[in-house]
Amino acid sequence: MRLPPPFFVIFALVLTSSALATEFRTDFSDGLGPWQTSPSGVWEPRIESGNRVAALTQAGEQSGGVRRPTGYLLLPQFVWSDYQFTLWAKTLEPATTVRRDVVLIFGYVDPTHFYYVHISSDSDDKFHNVMMKVDGETRTTIHQDPLPEARLTDEWHQIRVEHQSTGAIRVFVDDMNSPLMTASDQTFAAGAVGFGCFDDRALFDDVTIIGAAR
Repeated sequence: MRLPPPFFVIFALVLTSSALATEFRTDFSDGLGPWQTSPSGVWEPRIESGNRVAALTQAGEQSGGVRRPTGYLLLPQFVWSDYQFTLWAKTLEPATTVRRDVVLIFGYVDPTHFYYVHISSDSDDKFHNVMMKVDGETRTTIHQDPLPEARLTDEWHQIRVEHQSTGAIRVFVDDMNSPLMTASDQTFAAGAVGFGCFDDRALFDDVTIIGAAR
């Protein structure tokens, strides 16, 4: 069962004296706020167990080119580096759906240049429960861990991406002490962040981004 963090606010943007945005938080109490919807997929605020969340209610569709996440919310106003990106997610797909998923997008430069972590109910060495780089007309698996454990269930999951400008990337699912996946790639040292699904539906809540932004 998801336990909301204390002192969580609707929307907070903290500025340092050097005018760098260092912290962003939202719990969607005021709707989708500054998040920009992808061209495909349908998003809406939804009440879930008395709590307002962001809901991807209709899955997105592939638009040609390299296969990549189709339905997502993006925060394009900031280019983040050296940050932690944390949220809670819950799939809306039944257990009978093969390889259901949620994704976190980071290092986003444009629609065909970014990283994403695909948290799935299945694990293989190609496309499911993986960390990938979309680079133009190609996508490449970049995580260093063989067959990461498939942890996506019907419950809420806390997911965190830590992305350093040095290229170090760590992904945590539920266990915030031991990473599920790690990678080292310097192609996109900084970029926007987002979340959604590859081709499924899901709920998201309590997003926190802490780092340097411009």
